[in-house]
Amino acid sequence: MATILVVDDEPDVRFLVRIVATQRGHEVLEAADGMEALEVLRASAVDAVVTDLNMPRMNGVALREAIREAWPDLPVLLWTASRHPTHEGEPVTDALDKSPLDLDLDALLRARGTEAAS
Repeated sequence: MATILVVDDEPDVRFLVRIVATQRGHEVLEAADGMEALEVLRASAVDAVVTDLNMPRMNGVALREAIREAWPDLPVLLWTASRHPTHEGEPVTDALDKSPLDLDLDALLRARGTEAAS
């Protein structure tokens, strides 16, 4: 079992990802924005992070950069509901535009070398 941190300012989206992840045997921690996510990461062992791009206080790009500095081996999946995501006017080409139900959590965990639950 892996622990996944889900970061999104929409509670319903966090709920959907929680359902998908727990059905696959994973534990889920939640945060409503990047600042809250960093607090969770400092306090808890996490195997992967799934984060929305557009959030208040600290968006997904800034969160990913902070995670890369503090936890360079922690995989981060950046996703968005936007078809053409941008950050500070620049395109964000690595953000997935998928439904929370279509996230490939097992591939994300393989990037970390964490066994996915069978």
